[in-house]
Amino acid sequence: LTGPVALNAAPASKGWPMVEGDLGNSRYSPLNQVTPANIKELGAVWNHKFEGEVSRGTPVVVDGVMYVTAGAHVYAINPKTGDVIWAHKTDVAPSFQFKGITLAEGKVFYGTADAHIVALDAKTGNELWSHLIGDNMPIRPDSPAAALTLTGQYVSGAPTYADGKVITGLSNGDFGVRGRVVALDAKTGNEVWTFYSIPGPDDVGGKTWPKNDEYKRGGGGVWNTPVVDTELGLAMFGTGNPVPQW
Repeated sequence: LTGPVALNAAPASKGWPMVEGDLGNSRYSPLNQVTPANIKELGAVWNHKFEGEVSRGTPVVVDGVMYVTAGAHVYAINPKTGDVIWAHKTDVAPSFQFKGITLAEGKVFYGTADAHIVALDAKTGNELWSHLIGDNMPIRPDSPAAALTLTGQYVSGAPTYADGKVITGLSNGDFGVRGRVVALDAKTGNEVWTFYSIPGPDDVGGKTWPKNDEYKRGGGGVWNTPVVDTELGLAMFGTGNPVPQW
C-alpha cells in the first residue's frame, strides 16, 4: 500500500486523524507535553454546546481543524476557539450508535442510519457523493427507535481509509440483514468490493448453512471500524451474532 495510507499507518504524532488514532486502532499517541508533573495545570479553554443534539463520536483533528458529529449535523470547528467553521445538516441523521468520521483526500466520510456512506468537502461541508452499502429496504416503523434505526440496518462504526478506498461495515444484523464489509472508491463513491460475513452457498463455509436463502438474512453485522494492516494489505474486523442466534 502506498500514498496517503502511510500517514495513518503509525500512531498519531500530529493531530488525531482517525477516531481510533491510526489504522491499527491503537488509540495511542507518542506526544509528551502532558506529564504527571503538569497534568494538574490542565483546564477547560472553551465549551461548545450542541443545542438539542448529542455527540457520540470521537472528534478528528486534521490540519488544525476539528471534525465531529452531533445529532443530524457534521461540524468543522476551530479547536483553538470552539468557533464553528461550517455545519452540514444530513438528510438522514448519523446512526445513533455513530462513532465518528474519517478524513482523507480532502473529504469527510461518515455513515448514516439508513446504511449510506456520505462524502463531504472538508473545506466547505458540501456533499460530494452518497452511496447505499446496505439492502434497498423500506423503513420499519414497528422497529425499536424507528426514527433512528430506520430500515434495521446502519453504519455504526466510523469508516476507515486505506489505499484510496473507504472501508466500512454494515451493522444491526439482528434485524435479519446480512452483515458485510464494503470498500468504496474514495473519489467517486463507487463500490470496489463487498465481503459478506455470512457465506453464500458457493462461499467458504456456505455448506454449514441450510440449503435455502436463510443466509441472506443471517446477521453477522459489523459494528466497529476495521483494522488495516498496511504491511500485509489486510482489513480485519469482528462481527456480531448470526440470526437466528441459537
